[in-house]
Amino acid sequence: MNGNKNNEYSWTSYSFLRFCIIGVICTGIDAGVFYALHELTGYRIAMICGFFVSLGVNYVLNMRYSFHVRPTVKNAIGFGIAHLFNIFVVRMSLMWLFIHLLTMSESSAFVPTLAISVVTNFLILQFIVKKI
Repeated sequence: MNGNKNNEYSWTSYSFLRFCIIGVICTGIDAGVFYALHELTGYRIAMICGFFVSLGVNYVLNMRYSFHVRPTVKNAIGFGIAHLFNIFVVRMSLMWLFIHLLTMSESSAFVPTLAISVVTNFLILQFIVKKI
């Protein structure tokens, strides 16, 4: 940027907007795969399949349109680690909590799990993209 705070803020705002739009697209992909598979495979496998399909789309779109960085092995690894933490620690824990402790159905538990994990994932990715 040219050092002007207004231009920098504007770029950041648009970057965040693009991040949100891409997030909605990838959330739709993730949820679509989950709901298509969960009756056949159970929620764990369905969630992992949806996660990996949306992860590939998410990485390509966010590197290009949100963060304006060239995809590299280094940022792909960071992006992947952040998402793996999100799926295996955050999302699986929340699904277990909602299903087994709060006795929600698998389909119903997916909604609050997804909402919470989107926020945590954004925070983790912001940190990683700035550091790599």
